[in-house]
Amino acid sequence: MKKIKYYPFNNSVETWLRILILLNKSYPNHLDINKILYLDFLNVHYWDENNNIIPIHPKMKDVKWELIVRKLIIDKGLILLINKWLVEKKFKGEWIFYQISDIWSPFIDSLDSKYSNKLNVNAEFINKYFWNKNISELKKTIDLMIS
Repeated sequence: MKKIKYYPFNNSVETWLRILILLNKSYPNHLDINKILYLDFLNVHYWDENNNIIPIHPKMKDVKWELIVRKLIIDKGLILLINKWLVEKKFKGEWIFYQISDIWSPFIDSLDSKYSNKLNVNAEFINKYFWNKNISELKKTIDLMIS
């Protein structure tokens, strides 16, 4: 019998749920894929004891490689979420941005589990403190975290 591997962290479903919660907390603002990538990484790994923000995932070695894998999962997830009308794709000049649709926000607000509550708390904090940072500032923050 073939053994099935299960990856509890950063699997597609978990990542897509995090994208929805992140976009919900950033509403009415919209995010490009790079900002989603870095904010999602911070949402999972950022630690700030003073604000009661603890990482959602356990600390692991070599999380720097996670960004490469995560971008592929996020890209596939955005396509699925757009096709299901849960996320809207916005165009501004030559840039593509993503925003949660109006129909999905009430569902996210109704989620009630330890995990989803922690995601909401972290996503709210991450949006509050990192929303105005540009990509190079987000990269610098992450580089300091993983070095």
